[in-house]
Amino acid sequence: MRLLVVAVGLLVAAAPLHGQMVVSNDTLDAERQDVRDILVVLRDSLHTIEAAAAQFDRGHASASVELLYSRGKTIKNACTRSLRNIGPAREVVKADDWGDEYRTMRQDQVLEAMDVLEQSVNACQSVWGHLATPENAEQIRTAGPAEADSITKAIHDYGTVVSGYYKALGIYVRPAGAS
Repeated sequence: MRLLVVAVGLLVAAAPLHGQMVVSNDTLDAERQDVRDILVVLRDSLHTIEAAAAQFDRGHASASVELLYSRGKTIKNACTRSLRNIGPAREVVKADDWGDEYRTMRQDQVLEAMDVLEQSVNACQSVWGHLATPENAEQIRTAGPAEADSITKAIHDYGTVVSGYYKALGIYVRPAGAS
């Protein structure tokens, strides 16, 4: 009985630590860790664009013009924040010299995908900056869904390429929100 009380006490005491422990399956060298960390920061900032675009898509047909402006500004602001992360991510990826032909090919693909992504995010920032104004009430309702889909597709295309790069480097990245 006493042993059972001690065991339960230990389990209860350890429970708060369960959510705070970070355990990595793979040990990464410093270079790959830097690449992973900066690409995860970029990924997370791109998720804010996707979330804002999804929020815009939900109920845009019946939403008030004011709500559409607000959601359009949210998309524009998310694009602005993500643009700040593309340059540093590109520099970290570009600086790595793996010497392996397959890894170098994947590195070139990611750099190319980043260029396309940057163009798309720039266009997103510009388009949503234009749409999210009072004088574009009808345009935001009609053109907004296609624009939201366009940036979401660009982000997904980039994600597919960067996934191959992670595999080439032997980096495992959990999906955002996974524990």
